[in-house]
Amino acid sequence: MRYGARYRNHLCAVYPKRGDRHFVWAIRRIVRYPFPAKRGWLRQSGYPILRVRESDFPSQYPGETCAGDEDGSIEITALAGGQPPYEAQINSGSWQSATFFDNLSPGQYTLVIRDALGCLDTLSGLVVTPGATVAIDAGPDRIAAPGELIDLTTQTTQSLAQVQWTASDPLSCPTCLQTALGPLTTNQTVVVTGWTLDGCSDSDALEVIIKTRGNIFIPNSFTPNNDGINDVFSIYGNDQINRIKNLAIFDRWGNALYARTDLPINDPSAGWDGTFRDDVMDPSVYIYVVEVELIDGTVRLYKGDVTLVK
Repeated sequence: MRYGARYRNHLCAVYPKRGDRHFVWAIRRIVRYPFPAKRGWLRQSGYPILRVRESDFPSQYPGETCAGDEDGSIEITALAGGQPPYEAQINSGSWQSATFFDNLSPGQYTLVIRDALGCLDTLSGLVVTPGATVAIDAGPDRIAAPGELIDLTTQTTQSLAQVQWTASDPLSCPTCLQTALGPLTTNQTVVVTGWTLDGCSDSDALEVIIKTRGNIFIPNSFTPNNDGINDVFSIYGNDQINRIKNLAIFDRWGNALYARTDLPINDPSAGWDGTFRDDVMDPSVYIYVVEVELIDGTVRLYKGDVTLVK
């Protein structure tokens, strides 16, 4: 019967059982065995066998807690036999004696194990799953008037355990999904941040732009007949109007008949009474030019005509 020989010092072999990989270590002499032998078997005794079974590893591993955290991990839990001490390497990185690999980003990993005699075994296709993703939407930018209250609502892709709004002006409920902002005093950036039960978070912001909404009402006729009703051509508006900066009246030929500055708004006695040099003007169409100052200091110019009726 013929005999075969293997190498002196040590030999690494693969156990033939499907799905079961291990090392045969510390063969310190020539090993002879009769042919025919079962392929993959080495007959020897007194030497430890290291088995690293794929069934001992889960198909997936603790993934990221939250997307972008890169805190996944892989731990070696089934390691026996062979010639200690052992070292492990993941994705061609540096060798280490520890059996726990952390701070891993999502993806596939290959784990290599090496014993003191330099024999290797490999486990591939180890998957670290991506972390949970949460997205928060604070809503569109807003345009509002000074002193106004606006409602704010956040939309989210995950249930939130905590919410925090921040803004320059007061918030009715800074820790609620829905809140109210105001009274508004200035342009500002509003930020909302939310956290899930797992501690995953996201933030979003919106801009609140303050614009004065000055609503002006300028009559198109008046009746200066001293009946106490609509006797004066006056200017009216909402609470965004500070004052009438200038009011001027002209006839159809451009002659100036009336000019005043710094008139109050919404005062039926403040304006043109239909006279020129103490004489009541004839019924006709007259031209006005008005400058209105808003509470934010903006000045608006209005031009038009008004009919004097008797």
